[in-house]
Amino acid sequence: RPLTDRVLELALAATARWWPDRAVPVSVNLSAANVTDLDLAGKVADALHRHGLPARALTLELVEDTLMADPERGRTVLADLRRFGVRTSIDDYGTGYSSLAYLRHLPADELKLDRSLTADVDRDPRAAAIVQSSVALAHALGLSLVAEGVETLATSATLARLGCDVAQGYAIARPMPVDDFLFWLAASDSGLVDAALIPHLSH
Repeated sequence: RPLTDRVLELALAATARWWPDRAVPVSVNLSAANVTDLDLAGKVADALHRHGLPARALTLELVEDTLMADPERGRTVLADLRRFGVRTSIDDYGTGYSSLAYLRHLPADELKLDRSLTADVDRDPRAAAIVQSSVALAHALGLSLVAEGVETLATSATLARLGCDVAQGYAIARPMPVDDFLFWLAASDSGLVDAALIPHLSH
């Protein structure tokens, strides 16, 4: 928990440097210990307040297996976060339990498709079929769908055609220090980078 607290502080301090001039949210990963921490929503609210950020500036990500340790408590914690306005995301979807039963009751805002399901989507019809079905399922449940591991423009174009809402990967940008990211954002403002490719930043 102390590690997550520190990462959250660093991520929000960075986000405050470009918000609200550029409303690009940041994502922070949660561990199993965080998901069962009933004080988490309060801690997150305090951190956002300290950095002068609205709840929509933050998305908290967790992997499917993390929720299975204590599903009821996990759902309570996620529901508290969502009531406060913080988005929640299921990371690496398709590689863990992938239970359709838990998706029915899970208080989440987005699914992130693991790169193992998206890497060959422009060349493999079966991979494309899985992605398309996942998009349909997510949208039917009122969730947005993020495609991870997007490393080529061909993959990005195919995922967009299949209905993915957000892409994440080297085709958009490689991981970079905050100062470099601020320069990259400025370049997008000047038209040197396609602003449509920067809806989300993962930390």
